[in-house]
Amino acid sequence: MDSERRRIIADLLLDWEDRFADGIDVPPAELARDHPDLVGELDHRIRALKAMHWLDRPATGRDSETVPDHADAY
Repeated sequence: MDSERRRIIADLLLDWEDRFADGIDVPPAELARDHPDLVGELDHRIRALKAMHWLDRPATGRDSETVPDHADAY
């Protein structure tokens, strides 16, 4: 992939991330309207970002209860 394609995809992903943070899930075909040849790659990368999105959520008390506290073992 040449540097121009990488730059365009990076810009489109940043646009998607900004909108997603605002609660708007823009479809790849809409984002890449001017670059239809990039829709497949953009879709693939957005799916990967969505799969990792749970990492951005704050831990709840329930999640922390599943992690053993070994502080009292020392």
